[in-house]
This record gives sequence, C-alpha cells and structure tokens, in this order.
Amino acid sequence: MKMKMRIPAPQQQIDFSFALAQIRSLFLQDALLETIEHLDIARVDHELNAIVPKQSLKSLARQGMRGELVFPVPCLLQANPRLLGYYRLLLGFSQKGFYATETGVSRFKGMEDKGILSRGNEALLPELCAALIQPLAFLIAGIGPDRISREFLDDLTLLTVGPQLKGGANNKIGIAGTVKVFEIIHDIVRHASVSSTAKEIEILNAAGRKVLIEFASDPDIIIREQMDVDSLRNIIAIEIKAGTDFSNITTG
Repeated sequence: MKMKMRIPAPQQQIDFSFALAQIRSLFLQDALLETIEHLDIARVDHELNAIVPKQSLKSLARQGMRGELVFPVPCLLQANPRLLGYYRLLLGFSQKGFYATETGVSRFKGMEDKGILSRGNEALLPELCAALIQPLAFLIAGIGPDRISREFLDDLTLLTVGPQLKGGANNKIGIAGTVKVFEIIHDIVRHASVSSTAKEIEILNAAGRKVLIEFASDPDIIIREQMDVDSLRNIIAIEIKAGTDFSNITTG
C-alpha cells in the first residue's frame, strides 16, 4: 500500500534565516567585530586591563582571542549600545530573564532593543560592565580555556537565539489565534452588542446588566458582568492555545 507522505514547507525556517541575518548584524560577533574596527584599540585594551581579571585575559590570549569577544567595556557599549545583547546571549539569558527586576539591569533594555544610551545609563556603564564580567569570567573558567574559540562563542550565542526566535514565532501564532477567537465571540453576541472595539465588546444580558468581553493578555479573554457602578463580577476566563503541535491539544 502506497503511503501518503506530506511534509510541510519549512516556512518557519525561512523566516528564521532572515531574522538570524538581522540579529547577526545587530547583536552577534559580526556586529562586535564591525564596531571594534572603528574604535581606538589602545582605549579598548586599557579598559579591559582595568576591569577584567588578568587570568581571564591570559586564557583568551593563549587561544589568540581578544578580550572583548567575551568581556564588555564601557567604550564598546558607548559606540554600539546594542552589543549588550551579545553579552546577554553569551551568558545564555533570555531577554525576560536578563532584564528583570532581580538582576537590576532592566533600565538598560533600551540599549539592546533600540540602540539608545541615555546619559544616566552612560554614567553607569562601568558598573554594568563590572557586573557582567564576573559571570562571564565564571563562564570561561567553567568551560575551560582550552575549549574556547571564536566559533565556540558564536555557537553559545546561537543556542540562546534559537529559543528566542521560536518564542517570537509562537507569540505571533498565539496573538493571531486570540484575535480569531475574539472575532468568533463577537459574531456570536453581535445581536446583543451595545458597542465594540478591537479590545472590548459590551453587551446587555437578559437581566439588562452590562457584560464586558475583554481581549486581555493573561487570561487571553475575560467576561465580566457589571453588578453596580464600581463592581464587576468575573464570569469566564478563556485561555487560548493557538499552536499546531500536540502540546496545544487539550481534552476535557
């Protein structure tokens, strides 16, 4: 019996290839090396020697590598604030995990996202670099200096980029699914609708009370009944699974 084999086109991988090319030009080694070409190397070396452990720099030098491939310095981040993303990726942090209240570096997120360095943040660059250097030195010691190479460092950053790209793709699917469900609900209650926007539908129930159907984030859709001017009663919360993999199939 002839089997039917249908392997979908790898559209997601095609999308990833374009996204990765952009990320390389903004955050990865390509961007780092491009920035270094336009800097005063003597200044970079001075700052490296001032704040990076000597043993860490010697370990990299034995492999023919410059220190900024692992360690940030203020003049480098001044020249290209987006490179903060390179060191984040090298450490293996997601944006959510890195720019969190617990780390104390949430204020610097605009450097990576928009390439913006405010005067206040510029003054804090030495402190930021010092905070990054400690775990990066731990990374080099933990991996072992003999295993470190430019290619290996590039691989480490790509290992972090992968889940980031996948998460972004899943987020787009989730948003599209939520919008679709919201539209379906709108069609169902259209006859009782008093007003509607892209985020909220207002209807009147059989008791003549206002009911709000709201497009939220967590849960994705909430339905509440207005009991009086300042009181809303939660009726239903809807969590939407919009992916196509088996993990998004639920039974009940």
